[in-house]
This record gives sequence, C-alpha cells and structure tokens, in this order.
Amino acid sequence: MITGHLYGGSTETRIVQEKILGIGGVRLLRKLGLSPSVFHLNEGHSAFLTLELAREFLAANPDSSFDDAVAAVRRQCVFTSHSPVAAGNDAFSTAELRDCFDKDFIASLKISEDRFFDLGRIDSGDDSEAFGMTPFALRMCRSANGVSQKHGEVSRELWHRMFSERAESKDVPITHVTNGVHAPTWIAPGFHNLFERAIGEKWQRLLLDKGAWAAAIEELADGDVWRIHQQLKSLLVAFIRERTRAKETGTQDTIHEHVNTEHLFSANTLTIGFARRVAAYKRWNLLLSDVDRLLKSVDDPERPVQFVFAGKAHPQDRTAKQILQDLMSINRDSNWQRRAVFIEDYDQEVARYLVHGVDVWMNVPRRPFEASGTSGMKA
Repeated sequence: MITGHLYGGSTETRIVQEKILGIGGVRLLRKLGLSPSVFHLNEGHSAFLTLELAREFLAANPDSSFDDAVAAVRRQCVFTSHSPVAAGNDAFSTAELRDCFDKDFIASLKISEDRFFDLGRIDSGDDSEAFGMTPFALRMCRSANGVSQKHGEVSRELWHRMFSERAESKDVPITHVTNGVHAPTWIAPGFHNLFERAIGEKWQRLLLDKGAWAAAIEELADGDVWRIHQQLKSLLVAFIRERTRAKETGTQDTIHEHVNTEHLFSANTLTIGFARRVAAYKRWNLLLSDVDRLLKSVDDPERPVQFVFAGKAHPQDRTAKQILQDLMSINRDSNWQRRAVFIEDYDQEVARYLVHGVDVWMNVPRRPFEASGTSGMKA
C-alpha cells in the first residue's frame, strides 16, 4: 500500500509515490483526454512528470534527441519551490533510483543511466551526489519561483551552485510569487453574511484593493464583529470538548484526551491557537522554554489564558515527536489540563474551527526557514 500515508515508509515507497504522482499523473490526464498547455510542478514531488513528457515527445519525434525533448518539456513546465532549506528537498541515492526505474524506461529517453542520474545532481558527473528532486525540477522547467520575497532570496542563494556562470546569487533565475490563501474559503459564514449586509454582495472584489477593504472594515459595527466572534469561539469550545472526550485515558488525563470535558475550556477566556506541522524551526518548544511562566499565565485568576494546539509530526522526525511528548507531559498542580488541548488528526476541518474561533493566532517560526506562513494567513 503506497498511497495509505503521505509520510512514512521507506525511501523506495517515497520514490514510487512520486513516480505515480508525476508519471502516473500525466498518463491519467491522457486517459481523460486532457492536454494541458502548462504543467505546474508545485514542489519537486511531481517532477518525474517531466520524464513522461520527454518520453512522449521522443515517441512522437523518433529522430529527435533527449536534448530536443528537454527543450520541448521546458516550454511546458514551471516550478514552485516551497522549502527554504536543503534538507527539506527530496533526494535519493542512485542505488535507490536504479531499483525503482525500469531500464527500458530510461532507454526510451535515449540517455544513459549516468546521464539520467546527472539530471538531479547539482554537480553533473559527481557519482557520490544524490539525485535531488529540486535540482531536477530546476533543469526541466522554464521558470522557477519561491513563495515569498524572502524565500526567493533564500532559494537563489541555496541553488546558486547550479548556476555557476552567474557571478552573484541575485542573478540566479529564481523569482518569487507571494503565496496566499483563498479568503472566501476561510472566512466564517457569519462574517460572510455580515460583509454582505454591511459592505454589499460584491464585497469580495474589495479584497483586491487594500485601501478600500480597510475602509470598509473600519465601518463595521464593533458589536456585530464581537458578537459573531464570540459565537465562533463558542463553537470552537464545543468542538474541542467533543474531539478530546475519551472513554479511557489511562492513569491520568492528558491535553489530547479527557474522560469528562464538561468544564474544559471557556468562551470567556483569551484563547491562543497554535496549529501547524510540527518541525523544529516552527519553534513549538518556545512555549516550553519557561514552563513556570507558561503555567502562571494559564493560572492567572483575573486574566487566564488557554491554548489549543494541533499539528502533525513527520514519523521520522524524532525531534518533532519529542516536542509533542514534552507538550503533553506537562501535568503539574495547575489548570493546564483544563486550559490546554491538543487536537489530533489535524486537517482542514480542524483548521477551520481553530482559525474561526481563537482570539490570537501564534506564529513564531525561525527566520528565514518559514517559506511563506500560510497557516497564519488563514487566521
């Protein structure tokens, strides 16, 4: 089963998953009778699709070379990188690739095995270098971009070695297109209705004009905004109580499961949300750097704070898993167990409840390792 989990499994599983996404994706489109004029590689995971496009070109043009095929493929493909660190880009050993790619497929590209491996190397001809999906995508696409201005700068520096003819990293042909979220998808229905009543049915058009949108929001009645927010916060509290209720919790309650959730969380308490993929650079453990201070804020008799956490750690990221264990192991003589929760199985439904209902969305990544920060944009 290679499609049961996004993360986990062996490197071989990962390669085969990416073959299905890329090569299989192109073949599926053909079966559906679709012929896109542009293929957008959103991160390097789908980059093997360029091989299938090259194979198709050579099958249709038997007198052409692989270089001819690359030129044709590049005209059809654009690439967006999302990772600002080298370790975040998939790379596979030649032995692993050799086991996963049929020799006949490589031969159909009219190249040798060594040339095939060089496609994913920064330094062509370096037999010790792994096959990187990002260098491969950069070679096979006509344009490349990062997902924010800073990420574009970081990417140009990161991949400067691939463009050794460029004296400075600023000249590397990687641009940026600032990432974003689809606002109407994430704005709660209550606010949709308020905007239609107070701003007009075509309020979404104002999102394109920062000044006009700010002016329109300024005209909203504070009481209406607060009433809707409190309704959404009450829905979040109800959701939290339902999701963390468990028949069995072992010897003690933890912040992700409780036997009795009747008094868990309050709609009248400042609620801070922190939900994202669990990775060291996102600094989940910043809160845990001073546990006494953390618990003091939770236990404040006049202005208490409550926290709702959600996210997933890569199965092979031991540091991330330890952060989650440390977070859930806090069990001192305090209100922590009543005013902090961890929501398991973070997905789009969970995200909607959180971004709609929290008072404060916490986002504290270490610069410049966060490519764009769309988790915070949703809030």
